Amino acid sequence: MSEHAVCAHDNTSPANHQGAWLGELYICLKTEKVFHNQQDLMLSALSFTLLKTLLLHAPAPLSSRELLALVWQDVVTTEENVKQRISLLRKALGQDKTRPYIQNMRGRGYFIAPPITWVESETQDDNRHKGEKTRLVKLPLQLSTIGAAFLLLTTLILIAFFNKPDTDVLLDVRIDNTVRLAPKQDDLAFCLDGLDDYIEFADQDSLDVHEEDFAISTWIRTSALEQRVIVDKRFEDKKQDVKGYVFYVDEGELGFQLATGQGSWYCHEQDSSCTLYETKTFIADGRWHHVAVSIDRDHPQGMVFYLDGEVIFTTDPTGRAGSLANDKPLRIGSRSSYQTGLFLGAIGAVNLYHTKLSTQEVAGLYQQGNNRRCYSIATKGGL
Repeated sequence: MSEHAVCAHDNTSPANHQGAWLGELYICLKTEKVFHNQQDLMLSALSFTLLKTLLLHAPAPLSSRELLALVWQDVVTTEENVKQRISLLRKALGQDKTRPYIQNMRGRGYFIAPPITWVESETQDDNRHKGEKTRLVKLPLQLSTIGAAFLLLTTLILIAFFNKPDTDVLLDVRIDNTVRLAPKQDDLAFCLDGLDDYIEFADQDSLDVHEEDFAISTWIRTSALEQRVIVDKRFEDKKQDVKGYVFYVDEGELGFQLATGQGSWYCHEQDSSCTLYETKTFIADGRWHHVAVSIDRDHPQGMVFYLDGEVIFTTDPTGRAGSLANDKPLRIGSRSSYQTGLFLGAIGAVNLYHTKLSTQEVAGLYQQGNNRRCYSIATKGGL
Protein backbone atom coordinates (compact mmCIF):
# COMPACT_ATOMS: atom_id res chain seq x y z
CA MET A 1 0.00 0.00 0.00
CA SER A 2 1.44 3.41 -0.94
CA GLU A 3 1.65 6.41 1.33
CA HIS A 4 -1.14 8.07 -0.65
CA ALA A 5 -3.47 5.12 -0.10
CA VAL A 6 -3.77 6.02 3.56
CA CYS A 7 -3.85 9.76 3.03
CA ALA A 8 -7.48 10.60 2.33
CA HIS A 9 -8.80 13.77 0.68
CA ASP A 10 -8.93 16.76 3.00
CA ASN A 11 -10.34 20.11 1.87
CA THR A 12 -9.34 21.69 5.17
CA SER A 13 -5.62 21.01 4.78
CA PRO A 14 -3.52 24.18 4.41
CA ALA A 15 -3.64 25.52 0.86
CA ASN A 16 -5.65 22.45 -0.17
CA HIS A 17 -2.63 20.19 0.17
CA GLN A 18 -3.06 16.66 1.40
CA GLY A 19 0.60 16.05 2.16
CA ALA A 20 4.21 16.87 1.45
CA TRP A 21 7.45 15.19 0.46
CA LEU A 22 10.51 16.03 2.54
CA GLY A 23 13.34 14.13 0.93
CA GLU A 24 12.43 10.44 1.36
CA LEU A 25 9.70 11.23 3.88
CA TYR A 26 6.03 11.56 2.99
CA ILE A 27 3.95 13.58 5.48
CA CYS A 28 0.19 13.01 5.29
CA LEU A 29 -1.73 15.95 6.74
CA LYS A 30 -5.08 14.14 6.85
CA THR A 31 -4.09 11.06 8.82
CA GLU A 32 -1.26 12.80 10.66
CA LYS A 33 1.23 10.11 9.67
CA VAL A 34 4.77 10.17 8.33
CA PHE A 35 6.07 7.45 6.01
CA HIS A 36 9.55 6.37 4.98
CA ASN A 37 9.69 3.79 2.19
CA GLN A 38 5.97 3.10 2.81
CA GLN A 39 6.62 2.37 6.50
CA ASP A 40 4.64 4.35 9.08
CA LEU A 41 7.12 6.02 11.47
CA MET A 42 4.45 6.04 14.22
CA LEU A 43 4.94 9.62 15.41
CA SER A 44 3.05 10.74 18.50
CA ALA A 45 0.35 13.39 18.06
CA LEU A 46 2.58 16.04 19.61
CA SER A 47 5.56 15.15 17.41
CA PHE A 48 3.41 15.32 14.28
CA THR A 49 2.00 18.72 15.29
CA LEU A 50 5.53 19.99 15.87
CA LEU A 51 6.66 18.74 12.45
CA LYS A 52 3.58 20.15 10.72
CA THR A 53 4.12 23.56 12.33
CA LEU A 54 7.72 23.68 11.12
CA LEU A 55 6.61 22.64 7.61
CA LEU A 56 3.92 25.31 7.39
CA HIS A 57 6.37 28.04 8.40
CA ALA A 58 9.31 26.80 6.31
CA PRO A 59 11.85 28.02 5.50
CA ALA A 60 11.49 30.59 8.28
CA PRO A 61 12.96 29.55 11.66
CA LEU A 62 10.75 29.38 14.75
CA SER A 63 12.12 30.10 18.20
CA SER A 64 11.35 27.91 21.20
CA ARG A 65 8.89 30.48 22.52
CA GLU A 66 7.14 30.66 19.16
CA LEU A 67 6.86 26.87 19.10
CA LEU A 68 5.48 26.87 22.65
CA ALA A 69 2.72 29.24 21.52
CA LEU A 70 1.96 27.43 18.25
CA VAL A 71 2.31 23.78 19.28
CA TRP A 72 1.81 23.53 23.03
CA GLN A 73 -0.62 26.48 23.24
CA ASP A 74 -2.18 26.38 26.74
CA VAL A 75 -0.15 23.39 27.90
CA VAL A 76 2.26 24.34 30.66
CA THR A 77 5.82 23.39 29.70
CA THR A 78 9.29 24.87 29.22
CA GLU A 79 11.66 25.86 26.44
CA GLU A 80 13.93 23.00 27.49
CA ASN A 81 11.07 20.64 26.65
CA VAL A 82 10.94 22.10 23.13
CA LYS A 83 14.61 21.25 22.73
CA GLN A 84 13.99 17.71 23.96
CA ARG A 85 11.00 17.25 21.62
CA ILE A 86 12.99 18.47 18.63
CA SER A 87 15.69 15.94 19.49
CA LEU A 88 13.10 13.14 19.75
CA LEU A 89 11.49 14.19 16.46
CA ARG A 90 14.84 14.18 14.67
CA LYS A 91 15.51 10.69 15.98
CA ALA A 92 12.06 9.45 14.92
CA LEU A 93 12.58 10.83 11.40
CA GLY A 94 15.96 9.11 11.11
CA GLN A 95 17.85 12.39 10.79
CA ASP A 96 21.60 12.16 10.20
CA LYS A 97 24.28 14.08 8.29
CA THR A 98 22.85 12.92 4.95
CA ARG A 99 19.24 13.72 5.96
CA PRO A 100 19.30 17.06 7.83
CA TYR A 101 15.54 17.53 8.07
CA ILE A 102 15.39 19.94 11.04
CA GLN A 103 18.19 22.44 11.59
CA ASN A 104 18.86 25.11 14.19
CA MET A 105 19.77 28.68 13.25
CA ARG A 106 21.70 30.19 16.15
CA GLY A 107 19.68 32.89 17.85
CA ARG A 108 16.70 32.40 15.51
CA GLY A 109 15.29 28.93 16.12
CA TYR A 110 14.45 25.68 14.32
CA PHE A 111 13.62 25.33 10.62
CA ILE A 112 13.06 22.74 7.88
CA ALA A 113 16.23 22.62 5.79
CA PRO A 114 15.45 20.48 2.67
CA PRO A 115 13.09 21.66 -0.09
CA ILE A 116 9.43 20.73 0.46
CA THR A 117 7.31 19.26 -2.35
CA TRP A 118 3.62 19.79 -1.56
CA VAL A 119 1.05 17.27 -2.79
CA GLU A 120 -2.30 18.71 -3.80
CA SER A 121 -5.54 17.17 -2.55
CA GLU A 122 -7.17 14.67 -4.85
CA THR A 123 -10.38 15.44 -6.66
CA GLN A 124 -13.64 13.84 -5.58
CA ASP A 125 -13.52 11.50 -8.59
CA ASP A 126 -10.01 10.38 -7.69
CA ASN A 127 -10.98 9.85 -4.09
CA ARG A 128 -13.96 7.68 -5.09
CA HIS A 129 -11.55 4.95 -6.15
CA LYS A 130 -9.81 4.76 -2.82
CA GLY A 131 -11.11 1.62 -1.18
CA GLU A 132 -9.94 2.42 2.31
CA LYS A 133 -10.75 4.90 5.01
CA THR A 134 -8.40 5.59 7.86
CA ARG A 135 -9.79 5.99 11.34
CA LEU A 136 -8.23 8.91 13.18
CA VAL A 137 -8.38 9.41 16.91
CA LYS A 138 -7.15 12.76 18.20
CA LEU A 139 -6.42 13.67 21.79
CA PRO A 140 -7.80 17.14 22.54
CA LEU A 141 -5.53 19.83 23.94
CA GLN A 142 -8.42 21.49 25.76
CA LEU A 143 -9.99 19.04 28.17
CA SER A 144 -13.47 19.13 29.63
CA THR A 145 -14.07 19.62 33.33
CA ILE A 146 -15.06 16.73 35.54
CA GLY A 147 -17.88 16.10 37.95
CA ALA A 148 -17.60 16.08 41.73
CA ALA A 149 -18.21 13.75 44.62
CA PHE A 150 -17.59 14.77 48.19
CA LEU A 151 -15.87 12.80 50.90
CA LEU A 152 -15.76 13.75 54.58
CA LEU A 153 -13.29 11.88 56.74
CA THR A 154 -12.98 12.15 60.52
CA THR A 155 -9.18 12.31 60.40
CA LEU A 156 -8.96 14.75 57.52
CA ILE A 157 -11.52 16.75 55.55
CA LEU A 158 -10.87 16.39 51.83
CA ILE A 159 -12.94 17.14 48.77
CA ALA A 160 -12.33 14.47 46.14
CA PHE A 161 -13.43 15.22 42.58
CA PHE A 162 -14.21 12.34 40.25
CA ASN A 163 -15.69 12.10 36.81
CA LYS A 164 -18.19 9.41 37.74
CA PRO A 165 -20.17 10.40 40.84
CA ASP A 166 -22.26 7.22 40.89
CA THR A 167 -19.21 5.02 41.52
CA ASP A 168 -18.99 3.67 45.06
CA VAL A 169 -15.39 4.60 45.81
CA LEU A 170 -13.95 5.98 49.03
CA LEU A 171 -10.45 7.16 49.78
CA ASP A 172 -8.50 5.85 52.73
CA VAL A 173 -6.51 8.71 54.25
CA ARG A 174 -4.19 8.06 57.17
CA ILE A 175 -2.22 10.77 58.86
CA ASP A 176 0.71 10.27 61.19
CA ASN A 177 3.43 11.88 59.00
CA THR A 178 1.89 9.95 56.12
CA VAL A 179 -1.05 10.79 53.87
CA ARG A 180 -2.34 7.82 51.87
CA LEU A 181 -4.55 8.55 48.87
CA ALA A 182 -6.16 5.46 47.38
CA PRO A 183 -9.46 3.73 46.71
CA LYS A 184 -10.48 2.19 50.03
CA GLN A 185 -10.90 -1.24 48.44
CA ASP A 186 -7.44 -2.77 48.53
CA ASP A 187 -7.48 -4.28 45.02
CA LEU A 188 -8.48 -1.11 43.14
CA ALA A 189 -6.22 1.40 41.37
CA PHE A 190 -6.92 4.70 39.67
CA CYS A 191 -7.36 3.98 35.94
CA LEU A 192 -6.98 7.16 33.89
CA ASP A 193 -7.60 7.60 30.16
CA GLY A 194 -5.21 10.47 29.43
CA LEU A 195 -8.05 12.60 28.05
CA ASP A 196 -10.04 14.13 30.90
CA ASP A 197 -9.58 11.86 33.92
CA TYR A 198 -7.99 12.93 37.18
CA ILE A 199 -8.55 12.83 40.93
CA GLU A 200 -8.59 16.08 42.92
CA PHE A 201 -8.33 16.84 46.64
CA ALA A 202 -9.08 20.29 48.01
CA ASP A 203 -6.21 22.23 49.54
CA GLN A 204 -5.35 21.02 53.04
CA ASP A 205 -2.30 21.75 55.16
CA SER A 206 -1.52 18.03 55.38
CA LEU A 207 -1.11 17.94 51.59
CA ASP A 208 1.32 20.87 51.62
CA VAL A 209 5.05 20.66 52.13
CA HIS A 210 6.60 23.60 53.93
CA GLU A 211 10.35 23.44 54.57
CA GLU A 212 10.46 19.89 55.92
CA ASP A 213 11.91 16.76 54.36
CA PHE A 214 9.37 14.66 52.48
CA ALA A 215 8.90 11.69 50.19
CA ILE A 216 6.34 10.28 47.74
CA SER A 217 5.84 6.67 46.69
CA THR A 218 3.34 4.87 44.50
CA TRP A 219 2.89 2.14 41.89
CA ILE A 220 2.28 3.16 38.28
CA ARG A 221 1.71 1.47 34.94
CA THR A 222 1.90 3.35 31.64
CA SER A 223 3.22 3.07 28.11
CA ALA A 224 2.44 6.70 27.24
CA LEU A 225 5.08 9.22 26.27
CA GLU A 226 4.83 13.01 26.39
CA GLN A 227 4.38 14.74 29.77
CA ARG A 228 2.25 12.77 32.25
CA VAL A 229 1.63 13.86 35.84
CA ILE A 230 1.58 11.31 38.65
CA VAL A 231 0.81 13.72 41.50
CA ASP A 232 0.88 17.53 41.52
CA LYS A 233 0.32 20.27 44.08
CA ARG A 234 1.54 23.52 42.54
CA PHE A 235 0.48 27.06 41.80
CA GLU A 236 1.20 28.03 38.18
CA ASP A 237 0.17 31.04 36.10
CA LYS A 238 2.51 30.59 33.07
CA LYS A 239 4.34 33.80 34.01
CA GLN A 240 6.20 33.56 37.30
CA ASP A 241 6.31 32.38 40.90
CA VAL A 242 5.58 28.66 40.47
CA LYS A 243 5.22 27.08 43.91
CA GLY A 244 4.80 23.47 44.99
CA TYR A 245 5.86 19.99 43.91
CA VAL A 246 5.08 17.58 41.09
CA PHE A 247 6.08 13.94 40.45
CA TYR A 248 5.83 13.17 36.73
CA VAL A 249 6.82 11.08 33.72
CA ASP A 250 8.18 12.88 30.63
CA GLU A 251 8.84 10.91 27.43
CA GLY A 252 8.67 7.81 29.58
CA GLU A 253 11.30 9.04 32.05
CA LEU A 254 10.73 9.73 35.74
CA GLY A 255 11.15 13.30 37.01
CA PHE A 256 10.32 15.71 39.81
CA GLN A 257 9.95 19.47 40.22
CA LEU A 258 10.47 21.65 43.27
CA ALA A 259 9.16 25.22 43.05
CA THR A 260 9.66 27.81 45.78
CA GLY A 261 7.61 30.64 44.35
CA GLN A 262 9.97 33.47 43.43
CA GLY A 263 11.13 33.92 39.85
CA SER A 264 10.31 32.98 36.28
CA TRP A 265 7.82 30.27 35.27
CA TYR A 266 10.48 28.73 33.00
CA CYS A 267 12.44 26.23 35.07
CA HIS A 268 15.60 26.43 32.95
CA GLU A 269 16.01 30.20 33.18
CA GLN A 270 18.59 31.61 35.57
CA ASP A 271 16.02 33.51 37.66
CA SER A 272 13.54 30.63 37.69
CA SER A 273 11.15 29.85 40.54
CA CYS A 274 11.43 26.09 39.90
CA THR A 275 13.93 23.31 39.25
CA LEU A 276 13.46 20.09 37.29
CA TYR A 277 15.20 16.92 38.45
CA GLU A 278 15.30 14.34 35.64
CA THR A 279 16.38 10.73 36.12
CA LYS A 280 16.79 9.81 32.43
CA THR A 281 15.42 6.39 33.41
CA PHE A 282 12.74 4.96 31.10
CA ILE A 283 9.75 3.38 32.86
CA ALA A 284 6.89 3.60 30.32
CA ASP A 285 7.00 -0.05 29.28
CA GLY A 286 3.39 -0.97 30.09
CA ARG A 287 4.33 -2.85 33.27
CA TRP A 288 3.68 -2.05 36.93
CA HIS A 289 6.58 -0.27 38.64
CA HIS A 290 7.09 1.01 42.15
CA VAL A 291 8.40 4.59 41.96
CA ALA A 292 9.53 6.77 44.83
CA VAL A 293 11.46 9.93 45.58
CA SER A 294 12.84 10.91 48.99
CA ILE A 295 14.04 14.46 49.64
CA ASP A 296 16.37 15.48 52.47
CA ARG A 297 16.15 19.17 51.69
CA ASP A 298 19.34 20.43 53.32
CA HIS A 299 21.63 17.62 52.15
CA PRO A 300 23.63 18.02 48.89
CA GLN A 301 22.84 14.42 47.93
CA GLY A 302 19.42 14.48 49.56
CA MET A 303 17.12 13.84 46.59
CA VAL A 304 17.04 10.12 45.85
CA PHE A 305 14.88 8.47 43.16
CA TYR A 306 13.93 4.80 43.35
CA LEU A 307 12.58 2.34 40.79
CA ASP A 308 11.34 -1.04 41.99
CA GLY A 309 13.16 -0.65 45.30
CA GLU A 310 16.54 0.32 43.80
CA VAL A 311 18.27 3.71 43.74
CA ILE A 312 18.36 5.04 40.17
CA PHE A 313 19.38 8.69 40.61
CA THR A 314 20.71 10.98 43.34
CA THR A 315 20.96 14.77 43.13
CA ASP A 316 21.16 18.01 45.12
CA PRO A 317 17.84 19.62 46.20
CA THR A 318 19.35 22.32 48.45
CA GLY A 319 18.79 25.08 45.90
CA ARG A 320 15.05 24.76 46.61
CA ALA A 321 14.99 24.75 50.42
CA GLY A 322 12.09 27.22 50.80
CA SER A 323 8.46 26.45 51.49
CA LEU A 324 6.46 24.65 48.80
CA ALA A 325 3.07 25.36 50.41
CA ASN A 326 0.31 26.82 48.23
CA ASP A 327 -3.48 27.04 48.07
CA LYS A 328 -4.01 24.85 45.00
CA PRO A 329 -5.64 21.40 45.16
CA LEU A 330 -3.64 18.21 44.97
CA ARG A 331 -4.34 16.18 41.86
CA ILE A 332 -3.51 12.64 40.90
CA GLY A 333 -3.10 12.34 37.13
CA SER A 334 -3.18 16.04 36.18
CA ARG A 335 -1.56 19.40 36.82
CA SER A 336 -3.08 21.23 39.77
CA SER A 337 -3.55 24.54 37.96
CA TYR A 338 -4.52 23.26 34.50
CA GLN A 339 -6.17 20.20 33.00
CA THR A 340 -3.03 19.15 31.17
CA GLY A 341 -0.33 16.56 31.65
CA LEU A 342 -3.10 14.00 32.07
CA PHE A 343 -1.90 10.53 32.99
CA LEU A 344 -2.64 7.62 30.66
CA GLY A 345 -2.48 4.36 32.56
CA ALA A 346 -2.96 3.21 36.14
CA ILE A 347 -1.80 4.66 39.46
CA GLY A 348 -1.96 2.75 42.73
CA ALA A 349 -2.04 4.18 46.24
CA VAL A 350 -0.18 7.50 46.46
CA ASN A 351 1.71 7.97 49.72
CA LEU A 352 2.95 11.41 50.83
CA TYR A 353 5.41 11.23 53.74
CA HIS A 354 6.25 14.35 55.75
CA THR A 355 9.70 12.92 56.37
CA LYS A 356 12.47 11.44 54.26
CA LEU A 357 12.63 7.69 53.60
CA SER A 358 15.69 5.49 53.93
CA THR A 359 16.83 3.10 51.22
CA GLN A 360 15.73 0.21 53.43
CA GLU A 361 12.27 1.72 53.91
CA VAL A 362 11.75 2.17 50.16
CA ALA A 363 12.96 -1.37 49.51
CA GLY A 364 10.43 -2.58 52.08
CA LEU A 365 7.60 -0.72 50.34
CA TYR A 366 8.54 -2.35 47.05
CA GLN A 367 8.71 -5.79 48.63
CA GLN A 368 5.15 -5.38 49.90
CA GLY A 369 4.11 -5.64 46.25
CA ASN A 370 1.11 -4.23 44.42
CA ASN A 371 -2.24 -5.99 44.38
CA ARG A 372 -4.24 -3.16 42.81
CA ARG A 373 -5.92 -3.45 39.43
CA CYS A 374 -7.01 -0.85 36.94
CA TYR A 375 -10.46 0.41 37.88
CA SER A 376 -11.97 3.54 36.37
CA ILE A 377 -13.33 5.98 38.91
CA ALA A 378 -13.00 8.88 36.52
CA THR A 379 -14.85 8.18 33.29
CA LYS A 380 -16.46 10.90 31.19
CA GLY A 381 -19.54 12.69 32.39
CA GLY A 382 -20.30 14.01 35.83
CA LEU A 383 -22.39 16.59 37.59
